[in-house]
Amino acid sequence: MNGIMHAAWSIIPDWNHNKYTIYFGCSKGHGAGHAALQSAQWAADARARGMKAVVFDPYLSTQASKAHEWVPIRVGTDGAVALGMINVILNELGVWDARYLKLKTNAPYLIQPDQHYTRDPETGKPLVWDAEAGRAKPFDDPSVGDYALEGAYEVAGTPCTPAFQLLKQHVKENYPLEKVEKITSVPASTIRRIAAEFAEAAEIGRTITIDGKEIPLRPAAAIFFRGSQGHVNSGWNCLEIDLLNQIVGAADVPGGSMGHGPPVSYGHPDTGKPETIPYPCPDGLMVVKGWVYDHKPYPLRDPAPPQRLDLQDMYPCSVYNAFTICTPEWEKYRQDFHIDYEPEIMINFGSNSVMTMANAEAVTENFLKKFNFVLSFNIFQNEFTEAVADIVLPDTSFLERYTPCVTFPRPSLIPPAWITGSGRSASRSSSLCTSAATSTRSCSSWLSA
Repeated sequence: MNGIMHAAWSIIPDWNHNKYTIYFGCSKGHGAGHAALQSAQWAADARARGMKAVVFDPYLSTQASKAHEWVPIRVGTDGAVALGMINVILNELGVWDARYLKLKTNAPYLIQPDQHYTRDPETGKPLVWDAEAGRAKPFDDPSVGDYALEGAYEVAGTPCTPAFQLLKQHVKENYPLEKVEKITSVPASTIRRIAAEFAEAAEIGRTITIDGKEIPLRPAAAIFFRGSQGHVNSGWNCLEIDLLNQIVGAADVPGGSMGHGPPVSYGHPDTGKPETIPYPCPDGLMVVKGWVYDHKPYPLRDPAPPQRLDLQDMYPCSVYNAFTICTPEWEKYRQDFHIDYEPEIMINFGSNSVMTMANAEAVTENFLKKFNFVLSFNIFQNEFTEAVADIVLPDTSFLERYTPCVTFPRPSLIPPAWITGSGRSASRSSSLCTSAATSTRSCSSWLSA
């Protein structure tokens, strides 16, 4: 979901300018997560500068123990708290970043009663309502004077409503704080107070000048990771949390919630590669140019009968699926779904799937040992290499290689001079990648709940 919303693998606050961060099921800056040591230093510096950390967590975790405020919450209900806070911000406080929502998201897109976009009959593009002209226009029409976020309209005899208006109505009707308290166990008074603190900390309308450019400053962030994701309806949980950032304009701007890793890379000056600048889909939503897996986070694929052994074809949102590896009945699933081939060779890169699955013995006996030949690259011997590998080839640690991975955070190091074939070492890979605002719209799901 961070790939859809931020063109990055995960999100962290902009520690340099952030004043208020809400943690949902993540420990960024507290000894875990990507680039853990560097993030810990950033978080410590931000706290010393005055940043407040509020942690929603079912138990007193490491990040909760370091927080200014720990809020115990019922497991798997993070999204409900987020929607309750959104209800407070939009309907009680009447606060949102209208300029950001109009220009950078699909909040003004007109929605029909069937919950689909109202589209232009000639171009097929989503329509918005131009409040100045008093009529509907394609979302990218340069003549739009003012994008309507609220109200009810009619286009070609069909009633339609801006997505933002529907979001406001949805959270008001379905997530009053008394109901949210029963779902989450978090007192309504606590939710209301934290929502108000978050909205105030965002400082909507404030700007900052960096390198001579005036850009929005939103020193508030809501971040999440595995704790929020590892439950039923996890995708919705994550999107609902990120909506907190979207409604106050705190997405990928100084002070706000930012993609951890370089979503934009203009490439090395000599080659122009890797060039990974996000671009808009036909509906104007952001598409990631470079990604760490074999499919992009957006647009979603259409479900199809599986051809892959992990059955991923059936799950459009899935990054990867270990289901068939975990179950001792994976051969039965292969037969049931008419997958008419059987793998014979496995090439393993540094993973230890003997020990990373809960049922290690079943995984080893019913899956790993079914391969005729297993080749493993690793920096040391482990349970996987000892149990199933036929050949183990030495690999390099992250301290020894120079392989920056776009959109995925990892340390960037200067390689020895002999790697570059020059008398001096190459420049840092971080200099190849720049986080920059793009003109594509953030792929916010305004009807996510």
